[in-house]
Amino acid sequence: EALSAVRGSLSGALTIKDNPKLTTLDGLEGIEGLGKNSAGNSLYLASNAALASIKALSGVRGSFNGALCITGNQKLTTLDGLEGIEGLGKNNAGSSLTIMHNLVLSSVEALSSIRGHLLGGLFVTDNAALLSLQGLEGVTGWGRGTAGNSILISQNPQLQGLDAMSAVCGQLPGALYINANAQLQSLRGLECIDALGSNDAGSSLLVKDNPSLLHIKSLSAVRGGLAGAVVIIKNDQLASLHGLENITGLGGDLSGNSLYIR
Repeated sequence: EALSAVRGSLSGALTIKDNPKLTTLDGLEGIEGLGKNSAGNSLYLASNAALASIKALSGVRGSFNGALCITGNQKLTTLDGLEGIEGLGKNNAGSSLTIMHNLVLSSVEALSSIRGHLLGGLFVTDNAALLSLQGLEGVTGWGRGTAGNSILISQNPQLQGLDAMSAVCGQLPGALYINANAQLQSLRGLECIDALGSNDAGSSLLVKDNPSLLHIKSLSAVRGGLAGAVVIIKNDQLASLHGLENITGLGGDLSGNSLYIR
C-alpha cells in the first residue's frame, strides 16, 4: 500500500511482472487512467505466481491506447477490478487483448465494458480453468496480430463455447484459429463473420485438435474466395464440413496445401 498517494492518470503503462510473492495490488486504488509503454502495452500483468486479486485497479476508467495483457498469473481466478476499461488499442505484437497461461482463471466477465472494433487481435491461450469468453460481448471486430491471426483460441481445456463473440461481424483481416479446446462442441457465436484474411503461414481458417467439436455450421456466413488455406484436422467428432458451402476459392499455405482435412 506504499503507493496509495499516487492519483489520477499515468502517462505510461502499468507493468507488474515477475513478482513471486505479490498477492494483491493494494495501494493502486487511486490510479484512474493508463498510457502505454514502448512495447505498446497499457496494462501488463505477467508471471506473478501468487497474485490473487487485481480489484485495486477498479479506479481505472476509459479507453487504453495500448493493449491489455494478462499472462502467467497462476492464482488469479477473475479479472475483477477491470470493469472500468471501455476500449483497447494494440501492442507491437498486434494484440489488443492477450489472456494466456493463467492456471485458475475461470472468467473474463470483468471486461464487459469494452466496446467496439478493436485494432489488434484476440489471443486466448492455455487457460486451464477458463469456462467462457463472457465479458467480450461488446466487441464488434478484431484486427490482425503480427503473425497474421485475428482470433486465436487455443488450449483452453474447459472452454464451453464462443457465444460471447456474437457481436463480431464482417471481415477479420487475419486468420481464425481454433485449436485444442477439449470441451468446445460448436463455433456458435461466429455466425456474423463473413470474410477471413490469412496469417503468415498462409492459412485463413484453422480448426485443429478439438475432440468434442460436433459441427462448424456457424461459419456459414463466410463467403467468397479466401487468401489462405483451410485446415480442418483432428476434430474426432466432426462429421461434416457443413458451414463452408459459401467459400468459393482458396489460397495456399506454406506447406503447399489449399485444403487440408484429416
